[in-house]
Amino acid sequence: MVRGKILNAGPLKFIYSAYAIAHPSKMALKANTFKNIFQAGEDAHLLSAKHLAIADGISIQPSGTVLNTYAQCILANMLNIIHAQDDPSDNDYLVNQSNMHILQKAYTNLPASTQGSATDCTLQFTQLGDTVFRVIRDGRFIIKSCDMQHSFNYPYQLASTAGDKPQDAVEYSLQARCGDIIVMGSDGLFDNIFDDRILEIVNQVGDKNSGKDYTSEEMLKQKTMVICDALGNMARDISMDVNANTPFSEKALHEGIPYHGGKMDDITVIVATLAAEEDSPDRR
Repeated sequence: MVRGKILNAGPLKFIYSAYAIAHPSKMALKANTFKNIFQAGEDAHLLSAKHLAIADGISIQPSGTVLNTYAQCILANMLNIIHAQDDPSDNDYLVNQSNMHILQKAYTNLPASTQGSATDCTLQFTQLGDTVFRVIRDGRFIIKSCDMQHSFNYPYQLASTAGDKPQDAVEYSLQARCGDIIVMGSDGLFDNIFDDRILEIVNQVGDKNSGKDYTSEEMLKQKTMVICDALGNMARDISMDVNANTPFSEKALHEGIPYHGGKMDDITVIVATLAAEEDSPDRR
């Protein structure tokens, strides 16, 4: 799981776009019933001007478990905690609560009947598992989080029974600037696309539109959408290419596992640009 929020960053907010598509075998999973929580297969994500999060449900569960519910419940609890105070003018509450604190409360408040597990990654970032993020400034990476694995293809994960705990998560913080670009994704993105290609796509969008006024809200919205769709579509295409060289195949070969090609999976991508507070949308 990965979660990012603006913390002590001044009057900034996220202008964001999201791409989400389920693994072909999971298209029939029941849609969630949580307001403002979006899903693709077992992946779930939430979006707002101050908070972003992705949770990736884990496939290996007891027979009969509704696989996509656990990740959604975690994020729904987070959202409830963030909006726990009815007074919309009291933003200090939701901004100053640490990600670790919110994750811990969201995990603790899960009903006992909610079974499953999830990995998590929320300019303070909290990450647990192989859902990770990148921050790009002036055309280069300034933060790249590392996936958290017990062993190959066995990520850290919150779970209703035996599993990792919120305190096992890693926190990152960053002095934010207008124009910083955040790329967050489940393993469906980062198992299929190398970092240098992600950076190339982000920079290409900027180069092709270098004459446009990216200080305007509408242009920032367009830019994030173009980047997000390009990354999501590329990950989807590579995941179905049995001949592709991918981060996942390289890791498998390093472990002595004869694996080639992309890795089919649920794919969730969030791209966000930091902008001045006065003009931000709350869009998907």
